[in-house]
Amino acid sequence: MTAITDLLTDTGILQFGRFAEGDDFAPFRLNFAFLPSYPDLLQLLADRAEKLLAGLHVDRLVCTGDSLPFGLAVGLRTNLPVIYSHSRGTTYDLVGAYDIGHPAVLLVNTVEADYTSQLLRAAQRVGLEIHTVIAIADVRNPQIQEIPIHNIISLEETITQLQQRGRLPKGQAEQVIDWIGQTMS
Repeated sequence: MTAITDLLTDTGILQFGRFAEGDDFAPFRLNFAFLPSYPDLLQLLADRAEKLLAGLHVDRLVCTGDSLPFGLAVGLRTNLPVIYSHSRGTTYDLVGAYDIGHPAVLLVNTVEADYTSQLLRAAQRVGLEIHTVIAIADVRNPQIQEIPIHNIISLEETITQLQQRGRLPKGQAEQVIDWIGQTMS
């Protein structure tokens, strides 16, 4: 986990500060848009996802448009076909080769309750049987339609590691952990 933690912070994918989030502010930001620029980190995340997939019956990987780099890395690693959501609007255009009855896993950067639920319903309407969600990080993990959510990265553990290793001041680490606790409750 230390390698992933270091790469997240060294690449700037995990940043600390005061970031606008709706009407509030968050004490950190995860910017997974930069993930394709860091193949070492992307490979480590795909390795972890592969381990989580090992015990699951899955024929297809489904991912959101913003998690497509992660989805493709996992698909290449596992030799599983990838289907992705082309839009974030109210109608979902699922792109990829699929038909009815394929057990599938949804891959996301983070779980966003409304968007993830809409995507799950859209996939179900076209016959994709998503039974598990794998998220890179656990920013907020609401229970969604009683589908299990597995996280590759625990933000709380990541923040604790950074603080213990002197890479994040104790007060800032506590603020981030408090914020995570408020949003996950």
